[in-house]
Amino acid sequence: MMSNNKQMDVYEQLLKEREFNKSIIEGIPNPFFYKDNKGVYKVCNEMFAKVVGLPKEKIIGHKVFDISEEESANRSIAIDRQIYETKERITYEDEYKYINREKYHVVVHKAPHIDNSGKVIGIIGIMQDITGTYENEKKLDKLYQIKDAFLSINKNILKYKSEEEFFDSIQGEMQKVFEACEQSSVLSIDDDHLMTILVSRGYIEEKVKKFSLRYEDSYVFDKSKGNLSEIVVINDIQDFIGRDKMKIVDSKTGSRVESTIAIPIVIENKLKFILSMDSKENNVYTEADRVIAEYIREELPIIYRVFDLHRQTLHLTKYDGLTGLLNRRTFDKITEGIIDHSGKSIVPVLIVIIDLDKLKYVNDNIGHLAGDKYIITMKDFLENCQNDDIIFSRIGGDEFAGVIRGMNINEARNLFLEMQRKFNQEEIYSDEQCFKGNFSFGIAQYGVDGHRKSTLMRIADTRMYEDKASHKRGIEVIFRESDG
Repeated sequence: MMSNNKQMDVYEQLLKEREFNKSIIEGIPNPFFYKDNKGVYKVCNEMFAKVVGLPKEKIIGHKVFDISEEESANRSIAIDRQIYETKERITYEDEYKYINREKYHVVVHKAPHIDNSGKVIGIIGIMQDITGTYENEKKLDKLYQIKDAFLSINKNILKYKSEEEFFDSIQGEMQKVFEACEQSSVLSIDDDHLMTILVSRGYIEEKVKKFSLRYEDSYVFDKSKGNLSEIVVINDIQDFIGRDKMKIVDSKTGSRVESTIAIPIVIENKLKFILSMDSKENNVYTEADRVIAEYIREELPIIYRVFDLHRQTLHLTKYDGLTGLLNRRTFDKITEGIIDHSGKSIVPVLIVIIDLDKLKYVNDNIGHLAGDKYIITMKDFLENCQNDDIIFSRIGGDEFAGVIRGMNINEARNLFLEMQRKFNQEEIYSDEQCFKGNFSFGIAQYGVDGHRKSTLMRIADTRMYEDKASHKRGIEVIFRESDG
């Protein structure tokens, strides 16, 4: 039988070995743990406790489900089973999320603890946190992805016919980059700071059309304190929605938006658009996402300017620069198409020619600014009756033309006679001068007056001059600046 002194010596030796082992474990610079064959944590170091976010006493004696979210725990247990079956070491990369902790990326080294009989009685694990490296690689991948997306958009920039098409393409590419984004919208901000939704994905269209909100009442303004160039990341957006002045559009799936990243697009020192990338998951946007958003914020205005310049150039090839009506070239093309189709239709088609009376007199005696106002006033009258069946164009300095479908010549004549009466009463202001003008018109009908556009235009033009000669109207100057 062992003496008391000998028992004490053995006990003291065991204590020393235990303290020594503890020192070794704590000296390991990486998170370390040991689990028995029931999956219960028996040993861990402070580094592991720090990563998990729990004190050691909340880890020792507990299982992985007690300290990890279910998805991470299930992956860990699957690897453990493989080790018990193969008795081999396994090294793998994984994304862990412990309870109340953010996700982080790790390399996990697991090895079997085998007893003398060859049985696996536990698992030893060491973790290496590579979140920083992983985030940097992910950041670079996303930067390359967004650069490729912008390159593709640049190549197709001539195909976009409207801002809606342009930004719909943009938000489609953005949703690929921000993988957690299930819904998105592009908000347009006007000069009065009113925000409306230009395009969206994943939201109820009727609600999108009705949405409007002052920029100063938005969560973007609230979080950025009005800084136009600041990326806004909100991983707890539901905290904002309860406020009286905050609005959010319902999604098609009914899921709540939990996280959003808002990217301001500033054009010529004005906030013109906000890209809102939304997710139903909480805490999904990382610092890497913020870096990508910053790149988009800097580069997208450049691409938009190219698109806008092309759009303006394209507009000038189709429309008159002063009035915004179709130019002659476009009008001729549309009219020829309508006349070609009229041979197969019983719907009446009319051509009308309109000429402003005494435009040269206005330019020479009142001023060219007044002449422009005269032309624009005529344009306003024409636009008021323009629709899918009535199309107008400015075909010369003082000449306008229109093509009318579905109206007989008497109805059209009455329409323009009434327009003449109202136009003659219209007071046109230019600087501190005011005058009244007139216009003359002539109408020709397809099939009655001819079957070719050139013939109809010529006859309508002749009738316009007849109308002008029959009235011999002048310009009524109401007052001039010099009149006091």
